[in-house]
Amino acid sequence: MISNQHEHAFSVTRTRSAFRHRPMPSRSALCLAAALTLVGCLPDPTASDGDAAATTEAARASEAAGGMFQQRVCGAAQKGQMRCHALVRAAADGSLRPAGVALGYGPADLQSAYQLPDGGAGATIAIVDAFDDPSAESDLATYRANYGLSACTTANGCFRKVNQAGAASPLPRRDLSWELEISLDLDAASAVCPRCRLLLVEASSNSFSDLAAAVNTAARLGATVISNSYGGPEFSGETGFDGSFNHPGIAVFVSTGDSGFGVEYPAASPFVTAVGGTSLVRSAGAPRGWTETAWNGAGSGCSAFEPKPSWQRDSGCARRSLADISAVADPATGLGVFDSGNGGWLLVGGTSLATPVVAGIYALTAHGAEAGSYSYADPGAFFDVVTGSNGSCGSYLCNAGGGYDGPTGNGSPHASVLAARKAPLDAPSVFDAEYYLAHYPDLRAAFGTNAAAARNHWLSTGIDEGRSAARTYDGPFYLGHYPDLRNAFGTNYRAALTHFLTQGLAVEGRRGSREFDVAFYRTSNGDLQNAFHTDFAAVLNHWVIQGLPVEGRRGAREFDVRYYLARYGDLAAAFGTNFRAAIDHWINQGLPNEGRRGAREFDVQYYLGHYGDLAAAFGTNFRAALDHWASQGLPIEGRAGANEVDASYYLGNYADLRAAFGTSYTAAIDHWIVQGLPNEGRRASLAFDVQFYLATYADLRAAFGTNYTAAIDHWIVNGIAEGRKGAP
Repeated sequence: MISNQHEHAFSVTRTRSAFRHRPMPSRSALCLAAALTLVGCLPDPTASDGDAAATTEAARASEAAGGMFQQRVCGAAQKGQMRCHALVRAAADGSLRPAGVALGYGPADLQSAYQLPDGGAGATIAIVDAFDDPSAESDLATYRANYGLSACTTANGCFRKVNQAGAASPLPRRDLSWELEISLDLDAASAVCPRCRLLLVEASSNSFSDLAAAVNTAARLGATVISNSYGGPEFSGETGFDGSFNHPGIAVFVSTGDSGFGVEYPAASPFVTAVGGTSLVRSAGAPRGWTETAWNGAGSGCSAFEPKPSWQRDSGCARRSLADISAVADPATGLGVFDSGNGGWLLVGGTSLATPVVAGIYALTAHGAEAGSYSYADPGAFFDVVTGSNGSCGSYLCNAGGGYDGPTGNGSPHASVLAARKAPLDAPSVFDAEYYLAHYPDLRAAFGTNAAAARNHWLSTGIDEGRSAARTYDGPFYLGHYPDLRNAFGTNYRAALTHFLTQGLAVEGRRGSREFDVAFYRTSNGDLQNAFHTDFAAVLNHWVIQGLPVEGRRGAREFDVRYYLARYGDLAAAFGTNFRAAIDHWINQGLPNEGRRGAREFDVQYYLGHYGDLAAAFGTNFRAALDHWASQGLPIEGRAGANEVDASYYLGNYADLRAAFGTSYTAAIDHWIVQGLPNEGRRASLAFDVQFYLATYADLRAAFGTNYTAAIDHWIVNGIAEGRKGAP
C-alpha cells in the first residue's frame, strides 16, 4: 500500500497461506507525498460483522521476477469505508519504481487476448472512485497518445469528471492511493474501448455512503456501464444498501477483492456483476494464442448475507456465490498505467484491473443493459478458465474448473462472440447493398443504386425469401449444408440468419456460402491463424475487406479466384484482377449456367461425369452437384472432385497422411492444397503425377522448375489437349 501515515500498517508480505512480516521499509521508501493525507492507507482497528472472510493483513504481496513484489495501493478500510483493489509492482523495500516507458500489457495485448472488435461509439463507461485525481485528464492523454489512441478530452466531449453530486466543482481533496486507482481504471477502459466516452465520478471520500451516492450519480448522468474497483468486509445490514447498485438497464460491475478466497461487499450484491481475476499469459500453442488461469489473489466464495439469485444454480453455496465473470488481474501480467502523481509508468493489476476491462468489453459489444445473470444464460460467450486456485476451501468456490467456479465465475469475455450476439441482421458479414443489387436484376430495376432501399428490402422481405445479400452468406446454402440446421429451422431463413450471426460464425466457424468457408480460409493461411486464432468473425472480415479484393486469396476448397482467372482466358480479359467480379461471375453464371471449373480440387463436369448416381440425381444442376461434394461427397464418402485430385487415393498412397488424418478426407484435401502440392509435389490421383510430368517433359521442367502448382495448371489447361502423359 502507499502511505505517508501509520508506518506500522505496512509490510511487504508473501501469500496469505505463508504469511510472515518482512523487515519494515523506511518512511521515505513508503511515502509518496509527505504533505498529503492518504485516507486509503488507514489501518483497520475495528471489526465489522461478517469480516471473517476478509483479510487481516495490513498488506499483501507476492514475490515476482526480478526481485519485485506486489503491493496494495490502498490500505485496509475502517468500518463503513471501502478500499480500492489495485495492486502495484514495487521493490522489496516497498518503494515504487516508476519507469520512463510503458510497462506490462497494452491495448494491443488486450485486443488479442479477448478478441476485441471495433465498436463502442456512443457508449459511456462510468468510473466510480473516491477522492480527486487532479491530473486524471492529462495522465489519460499521455496514456492514449503512447498507444496511438484517439484523444479523449473534456473539450471533445469524450471525457467528463464530476463530483458525487454530478457537478464539475467542487471536487474532493486529493489522495495519491486512489489517484493510482483512478489512472488504472481510466487507462484500462481506454485500452479496451477507445471509442467509448469516459465519465469519472469522484466520491467525496471512501465511505460507503459517498461511493454509493457516486454510483447513483453515474447512472443518472447516462452511463452505459458502471465500473467499481473497491470493496470491504461483508456486514449484516448490507442488503439494505443493495438499492444503490440496482439500476435496471445499466450493467454495474464490482471487483471481488485482492485477498484470495473470501467475500467482500458490494461485489456480493445480487444487483451487480462480480468480477474475479485471472493470470493472462501468451501461449503460441493455444488455439486462442493466450492462456488464462485463476489468479490466486482474486476474491470468491459464498456470501454470508445475500440471498441466492434465481439465475445462480451452483449447489455448494446456499446464498449468493462470487464471482460471476473474470478478466486479467494478476499484477505479474498486469497493465502498464501512467500516473504522474506516483512518478510515471507503473505495472498495476488486481481485480481493480479486471473490472474496467470487463465493463469496457460490455460497453464495446453493446451489452451495457445486461444484468449479472447474463453470463449464466450465455456461458458460450466467455472463455472458460479451468485451472488455478485462490485458496484451500476444497471446492469449486476457490478452485477453477470446467463451467462455473468461484475465482473466475463463468470465465472471461470472448468479445467477438459477445459482439456477434448483438449483430444486426444487416451486419456487414451478411449484407452488402452493392452485391445485393447486382445479384438480383429485379432489385436493381426497382431500386437502382439506392442502398437504403436495398437494405429495407433485405430486412423486410429478402431474408425471408432466402435471398443472398453477401458473398459470405447464403441462407439456402447454409441450411442445405448443415442437416442439423435444416432439421431445426426448416426454411425459416430469418432464424437461420440469426443462428449464423450469433453462433454459427463466431462460435462454431460454420460455412455460410459456396464462395467462403471461414474454417478453410483460416487453416489454409498460416498468417491468419497467427493473427486471429479462433476469432472467426475477424477472419471473415479479413477476406471481405482485404483477402478477396486486394490479394485474391482463396476462400473455399471449391473456388480459387486466381485459378479461375488463369484457367479461362475470356474471364482474365474481362475482369483482369477484379477478383470480386470474377467470383460473382462464377456464382451467377460460371458455375450454374456453364459448369466452369472453379478450382484444381473440384471440377463439376468431372464430378457428374465420373459418378453415374450423381448424374442421374442432378443432371446439369451444377450448384446441387457442388453442394453434394462439399457436404457429403468429400467429407463423408471421400469422392474425387477432379481428375487430378482424389482424397481417397491421396490417403491410400501416403502412410504418413493416413496416420495423421485417418479417413478425414477434408483434412487430406486441405493438406494437399496447402503443402502436399505446392511444397512437396505429392501425387493425389491415378490420373496425374506432377513429379512424373515434370521429369518426362524437358520443356516443362525448364519452364516451371519445381513450381508444382504451375505444372498441374499446365496439364489441366494445355497438357491434356496436347496429348501429354500425366502419369506413368
